[in-house]
Amino acid sequence: MRSFIIVFLLFISTILLLPLSLSQVDDRECPASAACELPFEVSELTNTMPDFAQLGFDEESISIPASGSTIVIGSEEDLFILSEQQIIVTMGEPGEDLLFRGIVPGRRINQLELPRPDVGETLFIELTMLEVTADQLERAGFPADNPIFAGINARENVDSVENCISLQNSIEELRKDIQDRNKQIEDLRNQPGGFQNRTVQSMMARLQNDNDRDNQVLPTMEAQFEILQCTRVPRDEQQRPEARPTGVESSFQKAFLIIVGEDSPSDFIPNYMLENNNLHIEKNTNLELALLEPTDGYRLLSGSFGTIEYPSVVSPGSEFIIRYNNTIQDFDPSGESIDFVLETTRKLRIYSQTEDLNLSIEKNGTIASTTLTLPDTQTGYFEITIPEIGESENGDSPLQYGLHFFHVHSNFAGIGTLDTYLPVYVAPSSDYNLVAYSLSSEEDLRLNLAEYVPESPELFITGKSNGVTTFIHSQIIDIPIAVLSISDNIGPITNYQIEIEGDFTTSYFDGKTYVLGNSNSDTFSISSLKVFNFEVSNFNILDNSERDKTYSNKLGFPHDLLIIIDVNTIDISVLDEFEQPYIDGQIIVEKGNEEYTADLLEIPRLKLPNGDYKITHVVNDEIKSERDMTISSSGLIQFTIQTLLLEDQILTIAIIIESVLIAFFSIRILSKYFRG
Repeated sequence: MRSFIIVFLLFISTILLLPLSLSQVDDRECPASAACELPFEVSELTNTMPDFAQLGFDEESISIPASGSTIVIGSEEDLFILSEQQIIVTMGEPGEDLLFRGIVPGRRINQLELPRPDVGETLFIELTMLEVTADQLERAGFPADNPIFAGINARENVDSVENCISLQNSIEELRKDIQDRNKQIEDLRNQPGGFQNRTVQSMMARLQNDNDRDNQVLPTMEAQFEILQCTRVPRDEQQRPEARPTGVESSFQKAFLIIVGEDSPSDFIPNYMLENNNLHIEKNTNLELALLEPTDGYRLLSGSFGTIEYPSVVSPGSEFIIRYNNTIQDFDPSGESIDFVLETTRKLRIYSQTEDLNLSIEKNGTIASTTLTLPDTQTGYFEITIPEIGESENGDSPLQYGLHFFHVHSNFAGIGTLDTYLPVYVAPSSDYNLVAYSLSSEEDLRLNLAEYVPESPELFITGKSNGVTTFIHSQIIDIPIAVLSISDNIGPITNYQIEIEGDFTTSYFDGKTYVLGNSNSDTFSISSLKVFNFEVSNFNILDNSERDKTYSNKLGFPHDLLIIIDVNTIDISVLDEFEQPYIDGQIIVEKGNEEYTADLLEIPRLKLPNGDYKITHVVNDEIKSERDMTISSSGLIQFTIQTLLLEDQILTIAIIIESVLIAFFSIRILSKYFRG
């Protein structure tokens, strides 16, 4: 029965048959600087009975099994609980004093009063639940006039009871703090020479100031205790349910909460590194980076179903628009659909053990979902409601700023198997396009410069702890990158060497040269350009995006540049005596002190500037053909090689003569035979 309940609840929070983990997103790890070691063993979170309560971040989405779950919560997020029967709820740090305790009525959604961590703090809270009746509490030793016990029969007073206990504990802790400081002040006064020691005097003044502050607060809290008509509850009656007498703890279950506090953004100075066609921005592992370009555009997802257009950046409380276009001829999508699930990288963990089932699940939280039923028409528009920050749209996790993924899934015959993840960034404004991103577990952000050369990007920085966004900050950054491509009037040229004047980092990959400057105010020039090892003195520099825009040889950042050169396209081939292609040896092209050598079998189409050249065909260090020529136009240069030796030539001639004679006499004999 329990296994059915858990599977059913998971089905409510996700789309049927969708994988439970996001393959492109690696597991989150706590930064080394944070105290994120979980102070519990997995076995301590397992439960051995059907769940009697569920949790959720939204009153409309109560779907997380309370028992055996590990839930990560942001400092400003709410958590709700729903149980069939009334339960006692206790929350406290492992091994520490009680933080909260009260009675939750059954069949009603109740908001849990969570402790709120300070800035940069992470709280690890055990949530214990005890399903009880009034008779069970009375048998367990609770007096009928105990204010907590009374709350069962007067549910409207439950909140007051909880406030009384919290207020009582705060008053007692405040009094204890004042007593401890008074003792410290007395000890400092009794130190020899204490009145002459400025450090001691400063410490005493600070302690006295703290006491004065608390002494001003204490009367107000005591007055509130009287106004609420609170009754003091002894500490030994505030213990957790697992410490209660036998007979009650049989209905005990436990979950674990990780409550992450906000953090303050610090200055981020980008440190760039160039490798092949990738630009790396180094970062700490507790940060998530994203490059966003201010623009209003859509990305494409194409397949056997047609094309889906979607925005890569969304804002809270907006509508996510999906456009569908049936671009496949004779494809009828009637009755077929595609599931879209918005997932967060924050993990939800569930461990459960019963007599019949051992269950261990770690999945990405779901925020919103929809099913895109493909229209009969060529085009269609679909919407997904994006909730506000901290809320969910029928999911099991709240929306937060930062990187998310749309899990796209379908398994219909016409559409085919579709199972992919689309990165989507949640920002305060949706007027952006996601260019590149890095997960918090990665060491850097990598930007593929072959696909995109940034012009005016904004770097969004989010702090991450246990998958929770602790802050978001954006800044406009300069990325001093120039991309150089070489071409003639026919097409791109990849065999070239280029030298840049200036102290800049350069790299070459797949026909393009990348130059990394120190800032956007830097300039550089092309000091040398060789194509196939031959110097090219004249060239034009164009903007690769706007070909009518030209530049002088003093270039800045960022730029995507196209260098047009005027060269001759030369093909070289070698034939033997039988006019068959000959592929052995090498071709050596020389022009003064410049030289290009290539195997005849692999020689490419050459791009040569005007000039006087010497072209040689060499086989096994022996010159077979050689030619001096002036090249001023494109064309074919052809060599002929003698592949047969003199003896081979004589033998070949003899064989040919013999064949002719045999054919002649054969014809004579056959003609006589037929005439006779």
